[in-house]
Amino acid sequence: MDNKVTTEYAKVLIAQYLDSHGYQESLVNFLKESDLPRKALLQENGETLETILYERIKFAEHRVANRLARLTLNEPIDVTHLPIPSWDHSLQFKELKLNDRIIDLTVDAGVGSEKLLISTSNREVKVYDTNSLEPSASLEGNKTSGLLKPCGSLGKTGYHYACGLDGMLNVYDSNGGTPVNSYKIHRRVTTHARSCTIDGQSWFFISYGLDNYLKIHRIQFDTLGVELWAECKIPSACTALDIAIVQDRILIYLAQTEFTHVTCYEVTTSIPALNQKYQLALNGAQFTPHAFQIRDMKYVPSENILLVATSHTPYMRLLVVQIPREEETSGPLYDKVIRDMATEVPQDNYSQPSLGILPSNSGVIVSSNEGIYAIDIAKGDSWHLNAFPKRRVKCLVVNDSNGLIAVGFADRTTHIARGTVKT
Repeated sequence: MDNKVTTEYAKVLIAQYLDSHGYQESLVNFLKESDLPRKALLQENGETLETILYERIKFAEHRVANRLARLTLNEPIDVTHLPIPSWDHSLQFKELKLNDRIIDLTVDAGVGSEKLLISTSNREVKVYDTNSLEPSASLEGNKTSGLLKPCGSLGKTGYHYACGLDGMLNVYDSNGGTPVNSYKIHRRVTTHARSCTIDGQSWFFISYGLDNYLKIHRIQFDTLGVELWAECKIPSACTALDIAIVQDRILIYLAQTEFTHVTCYEVTTSIPALNQKYQLALNGAQFTPHAFQIRDMKYVPSENILLVATSHTPYMRLLVVQIPREEETSGPLYDKVIRDMATEVPQDNYSQPSLGILPSNSGVIVSSNEGIYAIDIAKGDSWHLNAFPKRRVKCLVVNDSNGLIAVGFADRTTHIARGTVKT
């Protein structure tokens, strides 16, 4: 049989299949890309795609069913009960080039609506414009700062921050250089930091340090003065931290070593106060509080869920946790895990995966020992993204509004890309 005839007939069968099952958007694209005439849909009294496949696999149906079952590691679920949508396969990743080459190891990064910050092993933080990627400033520490991490921007104020290994919080203006103000927030290294504003007059800086203290500081816009707002002693080291803004309150989600619960703290912004609200149990076994480590967390405000990356080896698991309603303030709460998903993301005992949310919740990505992986929570699927090199990742940061992605690899290379949904 002529291969051309076979190919053309296969196109007709596929077009008829899409039409008969109501896949109209896919049909329009298929007709456009395959150059088929619309009349191909009007063919009658011919075989259908299902008939041909049924006759082909009739005597091996069980074996084919088993092969289909192996397409995903997870059991199928009712996706209508999941608050986060499936992966948008129209996502495209475009590699971008920095106009100032980075030759040192990238140890941390922060990205906002206007600026991209990249902290390097050369004890400086380079600042770039998020649109042009032109360098705009360079942030420096003092003699005792060492590496400057974590780092980030204070919204659209033009001010940036970077924490040194000496426990100092350094605040910089848009000109960069040396800090315009420094304040010692921890006795030892600051490992986690988040910032937010409530009243537009000041910023709340939430941080955890190796002195085992969770601290909240308030930074005044007009004077750049830093004051301690509240603090709390944590029993063991923090492994992951994220925040949520609820009206005039700040909710802090904190995970600890050897403790498979996420603790929620509430910061009252009207008066200095920090209170524990509840705990989210992730292991389901009420007789033990430890089953695995929590490596990273990401709060998704539009869906009111918490994504959790675990320490399972040789492959990471991803948990989707529903944040309780306001009236549910008791704990630990054992019924909030709505998806426990096995992934194909490789990791070992030293891996530090970082989660990222793409614009409009179009996808979830995570760093690994072998590059960046995509995760489709609704379909229980995960795969390596070919747009990124397959190398061990040191840090990952994603801006969920403009899709800018910065990845620092262990071989001292830095990869910048932008994820956009094709329209």
